Amino acid sequence: MKLADVLGTVAFTSLMDWEASQEGYGIQYIQSTDGNENGLTAVALATNGSYIDDITVYGDNPILPWLQKFSAELDDFAQQLYSQGISQTQYNEGNLTFSSALT
Repeated sequence: MKLADVLGTVAFTSLMDWEASQEGYGIQYIQSTDGNENGLTAVALATNGSYIDDITVYGDNPILPWLQKFSAELDDFAQQLYSQGISQTQYNEGNLTFSSALT
């Protein structure tokens, strides 16, 4: 399941353009908190975790299944790094996070 397929072309392009403008920051994905199940909020965070900017886009399909799959993939990736002796700080995996107010 690709994010582009979940969001649709217009929302995905808008998100990618915004992300390009946030170069150098970590991006956190969360389900929008406005009750729209198709809403995805992306938050740009500095390496110390401080808020920089955010955008909410509304796709063609519910975002929660994608967020859950993305989170599982990140957890698996973090475990692979850990098993190789690579810390989150070393790889900066800590900036890739998942959360949802609706789970």
